[in-house]
Amino acid sequence: MGELDPDLVVFDRFLAEEAYASRVREIKPSAMRVLDMQDMHSLRRHRETNPFPSIPSPSTSTSLVRELASINRSDLSIVCSSVEKALLEMEYKIPGEKLQMGSFFTSPIDKGYDNNHSFNQRKDFISIGGFKHPPNVDSAVWLVEDIWPRISKKIPDAVLNIYGAYPTRKISSLHSPSDNVHVHGFVPSLEEPFLKSRVLLAPLRFGAGVKGKIIDAFRFGCPVVTTKIGSEGIGKENEGWGGAVTSNIDCAEEFADAAVALYNDRDRYESSRASARKILVREFDKTRNLDAIVEAIQGTYEDLERCRERDVFGNILWHSSNRATEYFSRYIELKEKNRREEVDQT
Repeated sequence: MGELDPDLVVFDRFLAEEAYASRVREIKPSAMRVLDMQDMHSLRRHRETNPFPSIPSPSTSTSLVRELASINRSDLSIVCSSVEKALLEMEYKIPGEKLQMGSFFTSPIDKGYDNNHSFNQRKDFISIGGFKHPPNVDSAVWLVEDIWPRISKKIPDAVLNIYGAYPTRKISSLHSPSDNVHVHGFVPSLEEPFLKSRVLLAPLRFGAGVKGKIIDAFRFGCPVVTTKIGSEGIGKENEGWGGAVTSNIDCAEEFADAAVALYNDRDRYESSRASARKILVREFDKTRNLDAIVEAIQGTYEDLERCRERDVFGNILWHSSNRATEYFSRYIELKEKNRREEVDQT
């Protein structure tokens, strides 16, 4: 970093901020430090072992304490979900001026909504997700083992196509053509699978953030059946949703019934597609969302000294007696230096 002179540094998730923020502050203290949260990691981890809608507590979750500390040390944090932004402000008392919404930047794909890709031109179900992500593994296994038999019983000719990079042995073992289940693994583009599929199934039982698979489905005019966790941060229940959201995140029968109803009912299907398009335009417009982030960054940067002066918790965490992350940062830097030297010697 000695050769660089940044005015702004973005940390990709709180682990990067922990590792490098103190060095940034030491070398270029005037540089604005922005944390890109991606999703709220501590919330996702909490939900793996705790029932929805409980939330992690600072008294029991080390991960939460670390994440909140990272947010407080940063000048601005980009949050992808409106639900998580509200949680950080209301429950964990993060000042609103330190948080900026930065969700997906996208728009509907026109041909996903044309007459060549409407109800009658589509068939079968699709499920997608990278399988290095635990919520996606759990979702696929639950879908095939408990939900799909119920769907298949009512729609015997329907096929379930599962896509996603890095399929584990368990995921690959779900492939069963005799049961109309096909595990395809990675595909370079999801355009064709989405355009020919009638419904995306996303039975997520834990996780956080805004789910990219659902946004992608909406872009290509493919309605979605998911859980409250899957729909979190996407639309509002009283304004119409792009498919169906189950009330019980652990009920296979409710999920299957919702999937069958959406798959078979043309009017419900087309209404859901219209709602999906409205959600994309209203909440994920590329120009509007990017402009809001740029404006927030510029506003903080231009008033950075005053923002830091009134940032009580940030100043407390940066006090010399509370800077344990500095030593971690130095360790990371030394480790990387040694690794580079070893590579050069070989």
